[in-house]
Amino acid sequence: MGLSMSRDPNVIFTAFGDMMRVPGAKGTPLEHKARGLDIRIVYSPSDALKLGVAEFIDEFHCSLPPP
Repeated sequence: MGLSMSRDPNVIFTAFGDMMRVPGAKGTPLEHKARGLDIRIVYSPSDALKLGVAEFIDEFHCSLPPP
């Protein structure tokens, strides 16, 4: 859902650098950036706030298999 919002010309999509290569249903943020959408790498949530945007936050959950 988040990446689909980046098609709106009024939206600046921000992501941490490690998220730029994580594939979604329609590609990665890096691929969308290559197509000309306004997708920017930020290094902290405060960087996104300086741009005047709200950051789309995704969480990774890691779990280890039982011993």
